[in-house]
Amino acid sequence: MRRTIIVPILVFLAANWLAAETVTFSHVEIHRHRSPKGRMLTEREGVLTFDDVNRKLTFQNIMWDRFDEQIKFEAPYDSVTKLIFDSTTHMRGEGKWGMLNFAGVPGILTATAIAAKNIQDNWLYIEYKEGDRLEPVLLKLPGDCLSNVEQKAANLFGSRVVVSAFPERGEDISPKQLRSTEFKSKYVVKLNKKDHPLPTDKPDKATIFVVCPMVGLDFLHGSPVKLHANDRVVAINEMGTYSFAYLDPGKYRLISQPSEGDNGFETELEAGKTYYFLQSSLHNYRTLLSRDSGEVVTYLAADTYLSDWKPK
Repeated sequence: MRRTIIVPILVFLAANWLAAETVTFSHVEIHRHRSPKGRMLTEREGVLTFDDVNRKLTFQNIMWDRFDEQIKFEAPYDSVTKLIFDSTTHMRGEGKWGMLNFAGVPGILTATAIAAKNIQDNWLYIEYKEGDRLEPVLLKLPGDCLSNVEQKAANLFGSRVVVSAFPERGEDISPKQLRSTEFKSKYVVKLNKKDHPLPTDKPDKATIFVVCPMVGLDFLHGSPVKLHANDRVVAINEMGTYSFAYLDPGKYRLISQPSEGDNGFETELEAGKTYYFLQSSLHNYRTLLSRDSGEVVTYLAADTYLSDWKPK
């Protein structure tokens, strides 16, 4: 009798062991906070591994030198509390050469022709328990492995996986549609490098939290990007800053206005809720306004400064 019970158990365990696998994904980038004081986000390419045998999720960068530490994390499957897939669009960054135009210089390629391209960022936000605290990690996935990572994560973590699909994505707006005189008003932005407050929910107001992340060459640095809510300026950023505001609930037309081109959408804001937006830089000094997951936006905001804006 005992043997007849043990044999099926061994068969079951063997089948599970054979089904377990180690799946790796290359060319994944980790976005890591280098220093809470410097407000700098570093990017390192590495390998993301789903290790079913040891039941852990790992990342390790593939290249590092004496000036850089090895970057890695390990999260046991049972410690993972959430995984959020999100996407944004921004200008392709090519380091400090990204937007420099060397046309006409003998022997030098036109850098703008190479770099002036908008690309999609496929974000994977991971949160896991380490001791008595929650650790956040933000990864950027190549487009060719996105669906495979989503499927693998869904199979392993089930309801802990969220795929953000907010419909609010900006569209170009003709200047003829802009009636308010505030679209011609001038503002200046001062970086608040001392305080880093975050918005709080107000029961009678809708809270908007908007970040203009620093990506690649900071060609928008020093160039204010206004956010209009129904033709009224409610926030102003430049690349590397964030702002927030409290609005009455209702329907709004939100418009991001950089130095060139306006971009926005219509949405409805409810009292007691916080809405998270990105003003992502595009080529030709434009921005794309989008609504994104609170976790991704807040993570990116940790490496920006509060915008202290006022009329010029």
